[in-house]
Amino acid sequence: MANAIAQLASINVQPRSIEDIIGVQELSKARVDLVLTAQVGHPSILSAVAARLENPPAVVALDGDGPQLTSREFFRATAQLALPTWSVDRAVFAAVVARPGGDTLECVVSDVFTWPHAEAAALRAAERAILAYVDQWRPRRALWGAPAEVLLPEVLDSVADASLDTR
Repeated sequence: MANAIAQLASINVQPRSIEDIIGVQELSKARVDLVLTAQVGHPSILSAVAARLENPPAVVALDGDGPQLTSREFFRATAQLALPTWSVDRAVFAAVVARPGGDTLECVVSDVFTWPHAEAAALRAAERAILAYVDQWRPRRALWGAPAEVLLPEVLDSVADASLDTR
């Protein structure tokens, strides 16, 4: 798994143009004021895409560094997230990810939500996107205060049960 992640991290797909990124039109059509994202896929390309939109939205990586981190439930445990403190009517969670094979990119975009009114829905959208591309997720800092085995004891139990299975 570690080798697969390292290999994926070394993929440096550079689209010839923004239009070469599958799904980028969805982000453009959404006409948002805020793009929540994470260190999944190619965050620098997402920032470049957002900067080229007609009315460039703010881009905030919830797993990035921020001046003020906020405690929120994320993947069933309390995490320290960099969340915006301002309100907007139109926001999405988005990420530019490598498609299978690593030769093309796709911009995955959630439904539009209000921020922070629909914060819980936004965080669930982030979780779904990260889970779908977990092999491309590379947060730069620890989000939780302890490993999953400590915060979610059922994880340790399920690992122990799997190791006892001798089929």
